[in-house]
Amino acid sequence: MSSLSQYARDTLKNWVWSGFYRKAELYSSMQEMLDEEGEQVDGAELGALIDTALAAKHEQEAGWPATTDCERLEQAFQSLRLAGICCLHNAGYTMSDGHSDAAEMMEAGDEVFRGFCFYHGQDVERAIAGDGLMLAFGARSDDAGQAVAVARDIVAALQQAGLAPEWDGVADTRIALPAFAWQRRTALPPSAFQPVAEHRFANPQRRFRVFYCFYGPDIAAEQEDGVFKTAAEIVNELFGQIRSDGDFVGLLDEEGNTLQMIYEQQESHYWVEVPVVAEQGSYGRAGSAAEMTELFLQLPALFVPAAFPGFQFVSWENDEIAE
Repeated sequence: MSSLSQYARDTLKNWVWSGFYRKAELYSSMQEMLDEEGEQVDGAELGALIDTALAAKHEQEAGWPATTDCERLEQAFQSLRLAGICCLHNAGYTMSDGHSDAAEMMEAGDEVFRGFCFYHGQDVERAIAGDGLMLAFGARSDDAGQAVAVARDIVAALQQAGLAPEWDGVADTRIALPAFAWQRRTALPPSAFQPVAEHRFANPQRRFRVFYCFYGPDIAAEQEDGVFKTAAEIVNELFGQIRSDGDFVGLLDEEGNTLQMIYEQQESHYWVEVPVVAEQGSYGRAGSAAEMTELFLQLPALFVPAAFPGFQFVSWENDEIAE
């Protein structure tokens, strides 16, 4: 019998079945929640409970359809992002959280969004319970007419993806997916990177000390581990394992300068940078998997900002790109 309270067991079940969290994230989040609730649970017991819950979900996934409603929703979100609508999964826990996250995303980066769409943590819990999914929406401005136009595009994209949305045409009413079956796979998505022939690399024999962390399979190497790889090995062996938010690969040149790349899933891009401690900031840029591959095909001998055209300075103090 578990020593967890019913509330803690329900929370763990919802987090596992949401499909958003890996074991390490579940463990740390549960520990934090238990501390806040004043519950004392042995770490080994908690880890075993998480393993059991993940195993049960994995077993259920084997019987899921080839394409789930969650995957159809992601298809719709992808098309909407291309149409200038910022779409967020699991945006905070409340409507207020979701609006705040959407506003932050619409102001970040180079993309210009005309509207937004999201669902939050409480929506996920209701969907897991079989009560369908609700989607919030809005326009960049406060204009109700523009919000309605955004909602119509969202409804059309959902229908195109094979879902059955219901909406009354009113700007203040959320879009409903009453028949939505919450089946989000915990399995890692396929890699966005493709293997590259060694002869395409400008300097295929040059080796770099590397460090990396891939959260899904829980694989990591520290700078001190002394792992050396060529650019071809970095792209063909390491990049293919970058699949989860926060996965990163870093390398050092012969003078100790660092070049590092991290996957920022929420922004749907990769960020590559050269940290410069003396300037208390980094020089870097965002890009796609293809753009990151092209950059690594032409790696310079030394990782200095001047060797990477297009890199912009970002202060560590305010995390803003300098104009």
